[in-house]
Amino acid sequence: MSQRERPAKRPGIDRDGLGHDGLAIVYRSTMPTGLRAIIALFGLLPPAVMIGYGISMLRQPDAAGPPVTWHLFVGVAAFIVFPAVLGAVFLLLATFSESQTMRLDPTTGRVRLCRCTLLSARIHEGLLSAVAVDRLRLKSDHAFMDSDDIELTLRLPDGFRLAIKGFYDDDAARLWAERIRALAGAGEGGRG
Repeated sequence: MSQRERPAKRPGIDRDGLGHDGLAIVYRSTMPTGLRAIIALFGLLPPAVMIGYGISMLRQPDAAGPPVTWHLFVGVAAFIVFPAVLGAVFLLLATFSESQTMRLDPTTGRVRLCRCTLLSARIHEGLLSAVAVDRLRLKSDHAFMDSDDIELTLRLPDGFRLAIKGFYDDDAARLWAERIRALAGAGEGGRG
């Protein structure tokens, strides 16, 4: 397919972060499938190799040493228990990491947040007028701290709080907070 035949990408939908799609504000934070596969690979291969190596070492008899030593316990912990726990953590991370997509749509007056993992999808829906900017944490508010986190927290109609991070500066966070407040205020006025 040539470049001309490809459909144009819709702004705000094809990348992570906040953006516009027509009049709507769209937020997207995804866990890419390739990254999930790499994390799952780290969850399966190294523990399998280490457990296999540990079992093969335990099966080799040591006629010169006593039958049970502290080396056996350290070997079991280092080559079987620790890799199994680490592999389980990686597999849980790959399986249960959320991808979030939110749409604040003034034409319908609704907000929709979809939180998806590999095994489930939770959808939060409600009126746009009930969306509120719960907290806006800026760098300038905490100048004495080393943290560079700028966070915009939205409270959805069902009480769920969505933390949006990834702003480059305070002005961008303030701008998006004002846009969301204006959109929620417009949804309130159009509902009445």
